[in-house]
Amino acid sequence: MPKIEQSEYIVTKIDKNIEIRTYEPVILAEVSTEGNRNEAANKAFFILVDYIKGENISNEKIAMTAPVKQQGEKIAMTAPVNQSGENKNWKVSFTMPSKYTMETIPTPEDNRIRLYQTPKEERIVIKFAGIWSDSNFTKNKIKLEKYIKDNNLKIKGDALYAYYNSPFSIPFLRRNEVMYVLNQ
Repeated sequence: MPKIEQSEYIVTKIDKNIEIRTYEPVILAEVSTEGNRNEAANKAFFILVDYIKGENISNEKIAMTAPVKQQGEKIAMTAPVNQSGENKNWKVSFTMPSKYTMETIPTPEDNRIRLYQTPKEERIVIKFAGIWSDSNFTKNKIKLEKYIKDNNLKIKGDALYAYYNSPFSIPFLRRNEVMYVLNQ
């Protein structure tokens, strides 16, 4: 099985399964969806999969003939797949391979996909294995938020849920994370 590129970071502190990491800027392809966490993840995932499979070039018309669909550039899958939001409003994003810049990344044909670059940032992360259930993510989010409070750390934005493995992976071998961006 080919190795999947992952977001680069440097771990600056470890406390059991909680880490503080410094992440380099990355380009994300993001889709906003509605529904519960699982429904939103599924809807957005398949939109993003179409994009990385090469559906990222517009239809073109050639001299009075029917539209011709050209195959766009295929983009390698990376890890993690990220999800953030609450209630019924969610954002799901794929990290784009590091070989791309904002100038060279293929333009999405689907206007539901937004491309943007993150800044260099520090994040606090809790790692855990298991299934992608609401209860598993909530339990670990609560643990992380308690650690943040107990250590007088400041965060910004919503929790970010990170999935590193295929849904076909054995649950106890899956790598999952809940993280927040630290506010310096």
